[in-house]
This record gives sequence, C-alpha cells and structure tokens, in this order.
Amino acid sequence: MPMDSDEQFVAYHSEVSRNVRRNFKFNALDGILFTFGFAFVDLASVVPAFIRRLGGSDFLISVIPAAQAIGWMTPQIFVANFVEGLRRKKPYVIAVGAWERLPHLAVIALCFLLGNSHPHVLIAACLAAIFAAALAFGFVGPAWFDLVAKVTPIRRRGRLSALKVGAGTLLGIGAGWIVERVLADPKIPFPQNFGWLFVLAILLMSLSLFFLSLVREPVYPVQTQTIPFREYLSRLRVIVKTDRNFRNFLVATFLQRATIVAVAFYTINALEKFDLPDSWVGRFTVSIMVGNFIGTPIFGLLGDKLGHKINLVIGSVGHLAAAVLAIAAPSEWWYLPVFALVSVGFSSNLVSRFNMVVEFCDPERRPTYLALANSVMGPTGIVALLGGAFANVLGYNGLFVIAGLLALSSALCLIFAVREPRKLAVTSQFGGWETQ
Repeated sequence: MPMDSDEQFVAYHSEVSRNVRRNFKFNALDGILFTFGFAFVDLASVVPAFIRRLGGSDFLISVIPAAQAIGWMTPQIFVANFVEGLRRKKPYVIAVGAWERLPHLAVIALCFLLGNSHPHVLIAACLAAIFAAALAFGFVGPAWFDLVAKVTPIRRRGRLSALKVGAGTLLGIGAGWIVERVLADPKIPFPQNFGWLFVLAILLMSLSLFFLSLVREPVYPVQTQTIPFREYLSRLRVIVKTDRNFRNFLVATFLQRATIVAVAFYTINALEKFDLPDSWVGRFTVSIMVGNFIGTPIFGLLGDKLGHKINLVIGSVGHLAAAVLAIAAPSEWWYLPVFALVSVGFSSNLVSRFNMVVEFCDPERRPTYLALANSVMGPTGIVALLGGAFANVLGYNGLFVIAGLLALSSALCLIFAVREPRKLAVTSQFGGWETQ
C-alpha cells in the first residue's frame, strides 16, 4: 500500500537520521581534501605568480578571477531546472565532478613536455584549465550543494562547512610550506616546479571525489517536475521581484564578490614592489590558510547559533581591511596579514553564503535559489577583467581603493537591507531539518 505524504516525509527523515554521521564524515573528507589540494594551485597566490613568471600582462592576471567567476556562475541558471527534476543528485555530481578535475592534466603535460619554450601556450592552457574547471563546477554546483543540504541538518551545516574549510586549510598550511620549498628548489626548474604543484592538486582533489561517492542519498518525498525553460525564467523573475530580502542579499553578495577585482594583484604588487622571489608565494599561501583556519571554526559556530548573515558582514569587513593594509604596507611582511584577511573574507563566504541561500526557500526549490544566487555573480567576472585596466590607469593602490569601497558597500547593505532568513522561518514539524 503506497505511503501518504506524511508517512513519506517521516520515512525520508528517518533514512537521513540513520546515515547522518556517515554522510557528515564523507562530506567532510570530500571538502577537506579538495581544499587541501586546491591550496597547491591557489588562484590568489600560486597561479598569478605562475602567469607572471611566464610573462603574462596585468590583463592576463585579471583573466584568472574572471575565468573562474564566469565559468562558475554562468551555467547554473541553465542547469538548476534540470537538477530539480533529478530524483537523486549524486550520480550527476560524481560524473560532472570528474570533468571538473580533468583540465589540470593538460597544464601538467605542457609543463613537462614544453618546459619554458612556449610560455604563451602554457598561459593559454592554464587560463583555459581554470575556465573549464570552473565551468564544470558551474554545472554541478546546485546539485552538489543540494546533495549536501539534503543529508545534513540545518544546525550542522555551518559546522560541516567550517570543518571542511578549517581542516582543509590546516593541511593547506603544510601545502604552503611545500609550495615554498618546491619553488625555491634549484633542482626543479621552471615551469616543472609549478607542474608538480598541479600534480599534487589533482591527486588530492580526485581522492576527495572518491569520498563524496560514498555518501548515501535518500529520495526527497516532493518531486519537482522539469518545466519549459521560458516558464522557468519567468519563475526566476518572480522570485527576484517578490522576494525583497533575497534580492537585497543578491546585491550585497554581488558587491562582496566583486572585490575579486583586486585579489590576484595583491600577489603581483607584493612580488614587484618588494622584489621578492617566487618562493614567497608559499608564504602568502600559508597566510591564506591560516586566515581560513582561524576564521572557519568561528564562522561555523556563529552560523549555526545566530545565522549566517553576521559571517558575511565579517567577511566584507575582512576584504575592506585587506585593501587598506595593502595600500599602507611598508614592507613585504605586512602582506602576510593582507592575505590572511582576504582568506577571512573568502572563508566566511564558503561557510555561509550557500547555507544562507537555502534558508530563503523551501527544500524543493533549493537548486533554483542556489543557481540564481550564483548566476547573478557571473558579471563579477567582467568586473575582474577590468582589474588589469584599473591597475594600468590608477596603479595598484587605486585598484585596492576600488576593492575597499566595494567591500564597505557590501557590509552596509548586509547590515541595513538584509534580514536574517532564519529568524523569519517557521519551525518544521519534522524535527527542524529544513528550518529551525
């Protein structure tokens, strides 16, 4: 005899409860290993130094965050409707996740096969790999986070995000030390030294995907049907038009994300202003990881207890402080806290932005809200492309002033125009998995 709606929800939450520890563990291992691996090819420190060493211009440096933003954000609005119709998200997540990791293989091959003989080919391959990997994440992002939210109670999501980023960045401190040693070793010539960093990254990120495949996913009782794309776009316009609080959230997070216009140039400015060797990139990476390690546990606890808005405010203040300190820095050592503050901004975003988005909506609409929240970030890629032009016209300090103003505007918008969605939610009859 088929179960009625209430019985289906009870059975669903019972299945989630049985596997909550297992799923928490494997989701954590996925995030920890991915964060650890990504530290070896960090887009704020390692990759800008790699592109500059190959002879890349300021414009090509600005392509790094632009390629990531455009690739990551743009596809999500087109796939969320499809994702909502999937009974299970995990098979799709694993398949596209494998694609996300493959582009780095081309960079590895070219580093060892071409050496330094064709720098422009390596630059093109590296930027293309960043875009291709980001594009893959753009296709998989709504499904991946819906999978995580599906199997994790709301008051554990902040801790899970904090554990993934915090433990991953603790290991990333070791990665920064390895980056410094590899780039300083005269026995490993350029660009093979950077090639080995890409090898370590892809090995760890592939292992993370294996652990994600061990998550047990239940089928949600309410099945959303895929609708025509034109109707889907109309639904998105209605969300933006009618949900004022979510709309203000989109504006605030767009302004915060736009601070990427300056991030890659913190590394370039420090290396050139103080005539530093490439090995200093390892120290910058360590600073990024330290900032993440300190910030994420705090953000996890604050997010679970008070809601995630406060974390995003702190993140915007971190980006503002980084810009001010970069302008005022009298020596290279001052740039270590610059990168730590930048990472505070990024870690608050990693812990809280997705977690806050899913509290604006019903569970069956999570992929749509997530896709909308990310797709409106796509134009920040255009902003990032302007970073090279701003640097040429205004200088690096002028670029950092722009980033600081964007961060300040984001913080003010969050404080005065966005209401914490958790305080507006109604407690669920099924033990508070989706709301309280």
